[in-house]
Amino acid sequence: MKRFNFHISNKGRLIVVVVTLALAGGAMFYETYNDLLFNANTGQPAGQPVTGGTNNQSIKIVEAHWQGMEAVPLTWELAAKLNIPLDEKGVLVDEVTLASADSGLRGGDVIKSLNGVRVTDLNEFYNATKRLKNQKAAFVEVKRGNKLMTFDLLVPDELGFAQLEAAPMILPGSIAPHRYRGPCTDCHAIGSTGHITPDPDFVTLVPPPISKKAQCPHRYRGECNLCHVIR
Repeated sequence: MKRFNFHISNKGRLIVVVVTLALAGGAMFYETYNDLLFNANTGQPAGQPVTGGTNNQSIKIVEAHWQGMEAVPLTWELAAKLNIPLDEKGVLVDEVTLASADSGLRGGDVIKSLNGVRVTDLNEFYNATKRLKNQKAAFVEVKRGNKLMTFDLLVPDELGFAQLEAAPMILPGSIAPHRYRGPCTDCHAIGSTGHITPDPDFVTLVPPPISKKAQCPHRYRGECNLCHVIR
């Protein structure tokens, strides 16, 4: 191996180090960018229309609804955001109303079992609710913080079984609203018939401020100051 001797001032060494780091950083960015931009299976750019549709059998279940409860998978992302141990198993209660709220369940609870049947994902949650569909009561074991708690879920009729939902349909060529999680068609159907526009479930516009003497621009929806700033 040949040996080369370089005589560079301290300032010169600093320039060499900076340039080397910049080149290395650029190479790492380019590699990461390509990994994110191209579909790992097809090499198709993310901005191009992808194949798929409502007959896509690989669509993943992302929500379950049962007796006023909305349950979602406990992913590591949600666990990290909610300070839940990353190795915790169960399904996450995203929202409660009706019987679930009356029973004492809260958003953020992690369901561990239903009537003693272990629950670690939405499929197990769904199957556990099918066992209870003709009953009027069940006990739900949850992890809340560091505590295991059990709640009685009571209904006047029958509990029924959970209704499942997949990820929402997206338009071809849509920009991904989240980090790369694999091909879009692993979770989403691709099309334009999945929902109406605007989506009635979500209010995306901030209500404008109004004056005290302003006439109501819509039908009565409750006290104005619950939505609007009154000037």
